[in-house]
Amino acid sequence: MTRYRDSFAFCTIACLWGLSLAVVEVGLRTFPPLLLSAFRYYLAGVLLLGYVGATDDEWLPSTRGDLLAVAGGGVFWIAVGNGVWFVGQEITTSVLSGLMVSLTPVATAVVSWALLPEDRLTPAAFVGLVVSFAGATLMLWPTGGITAAGSVLGKAILSVGVLGLGVGSVLLRAAPTSLPT
Repeated sequence: MTRYRDSFAFCTIACLWGLSLAVVEVGLRTFPPLLLSAFRYYLAGVLLLGYVGATDDEWLPSTRGDLLAVAGGGVFWIAVGNGVWFVGQEITTSVLSGLMVSLTPVATAVVSWALLPEDRLTPAAFVGLVVSFAGATLMLWPTGGITAAGSVLGKAILSVGVLGLGVGSVLLRAAPTSLPT
């Protein structure tokens, strides 16, 4: 039963995640970006809190590490990573925003390498990181007036969001939490 529940949960999350950039672009026509981001996370928070409360006995943060993880995730993932992301997506397109998200694993690896001594990159991993960054940069390089003119500021704002997601990921991993995943 657990395997089917996990598979269903994974497919549901994948579908919702895949639709989110297009839904955000439509929502930005009606709502200000930070308000739309806040609504999105309030709804997700209520659903997730209800699910965790119903399925797990241990869900309240109780240690300093738990609070660091919650604060790091809240500030860097939600506020910087996604709040700033919505502001940047208002200036660019959902396609460009989707391409920018491909830089998140690269930014996370760089932040992890810089902040966590145990995560030093091997020469092969460093080459892979450079190739990944170069590939993502080539996809984002402005090729015409439509991508160059209006999206430079949007790309810069989205880059701050990518960095926020990377820092949030590293803080969540580095925090000594007592909570289960």
